Amino acid sequence: MTRLYGRAFKGQRVVDDAPHGHWSTTTMISSIRSDGSTACMTTEGPTTAEVFRTYVRSFLLPTLRGGDIVILDNLSFHKDSHAIELIQQAGAHVWFLPSYSPDLHPRSAWQRHHQHRFCNIGSLPAMIHHRFHPTQRFAVGWQ
Repeated sequence: MTRLYGRAFKGQRVVDDAPHGHWSTTTMISSIRSDGSTACMTTEGPTTAEVFRTYVRSFLLPTLRGGDIVILDNLSFHKDSHAIELIQQAGAHVWFLPSYSPDLHPRSAWQRHHQHRFCNIGSLPAMIHHRFHPTQRFAVGWQ
């Protein structure tokens, strides 16, 4: 990201260079199974219903098995009826996440678990230690 602001001595102008490039968006769409295998696709530009449909048809469908559950968030292109129909024709179920669910957010779960420690710890160094040294159980999947 190019900085928009800078510091200089009084009366001096900040001068810097910005990288030149094609300034386009590269999007990665992926899925992950409980065993860790994935189906990934990258595309130039933003994700649209057509791009998502292509991902489902070309990358996701070959990995689906009957009875699988595909969990999607509420982005508009995830609600594409053609993509949902393709997933269901493969024998998988489509579930949508609630619009916001802190229970499903790993960071929020870790914070809730450790909140009682923050309230009960008397010293600042102990609080910092607990804040920045999560237990292995709560660090799994926390990014």
